[in-house]
Amino acid sequence: MRKKKLGEKRRLKVKKKTKINFFKKAKVNKIIFKFLYVVLIINLLYSVIFLINTTITKRKYLHVFNISFFVMKDNSMKGDISKNDLIIVKDIKKDLNVNDIIVYNLKGKIKVNKVINIYNDYATGKKIYATKSNSNQYPDLEQISLNQVIGKKVYKVPLVGLSVKLLETRLGSLCTFIVLVFMFYNNIYKYKRQKERNRKKKKEMEEWKIILSL
Repeated sequence: MRKKKLGEKRRLKVKKKTKINFFKKAKVNKIIFKFLYVVLIINLLYSVIFLINTTITKRKYLHVFNISFFVMKDNSMKGDISKNDLIIVKDIKKDLNVNDIIVYNLKGKIKVNKVINIYNDYATGKKIYATKSNSNQYPDLEQISLNQVIGKKVYKVPLVGLSVKLLETRLGSLCTFIVLVFMFYNNIYKYKRQKERNRKKKKEMEEWKIILSL
């Protein structure tokens, strides 16, 4: 009898442990699912804002509230910025300083370099900036003026540029939208299933109450 009781207790403990582990796993999965859902919504919002912004302003990059976003395409600024880092750039309201990392437009191309020297152009009375990338030993041949500068780097987010590059394409936006729609309908399906289970459980309980009252 004792052995039987001990065996029953062990079985109950194992059952309880399994149940707890199941609920813990379900909770973790729910948190992961919610996190992915939020990330996808942010991605979709970025895609929509990028599309609207570039269409209206005719820029090739996202520019919102004096902030621009760029993806580093190479390792020319390695040590400061690596390839596929997302660069957050702020509009210039005053003069630049030596060692500022800037993004500028040079003959229609977007370039990222460091300011290494500042000169006064006596003909125009404006400042001229000499720049250099970290991978080059010598300064760039082209010197730039302030009106060519898009902004100064204020922050970088490592490797995020990979996903941003994808989101800036129509295919990336479409894929994000499809996944979001799938997740939305999956949530509705789960909700309906849970509702049906609760309804059946309630019905069973009511039936048992009727049986017990007889």
